[in-house]
Amino acid sequence: MYRERIHMTVRDRDGWNTAIDATAEINAICTRLKLPTATLWTETVGPFNQLTWDIDHETLASYEAAQKALRSDEEWGKQVGRITEVAESDKGFTELLETVTPV
Repeated sequence: MYRERIHMTVRDRDGWNTAIDATAEINAICTRLKLPTATLWTETVGPFNQLTWDIDHETLASYEAAQKALRSDEEWGKQVGRITEVAESDKGFTELLETVTPV
């Protein structure tokens, strides 16, 4: 199992609402394409305006296939652009985690 985790900071309340709305649209696109959807998180206690998206993928190959499918979807690009417009520059990053197996 692989977990894609995307972190970002939005500038203000309008950005917050835009990111939430765009996430709903992106999840609808993922559902249409039969891809995993994101769960959106924020800190209960901690810095303000932080958002984290978690998306689970069964395999690395399924993660790569999802990336390819999404990047070729024009509507997905528009929604990602909406999020990018409200993000604080240089405050976002991504992670790709995998489940632990015995060594």
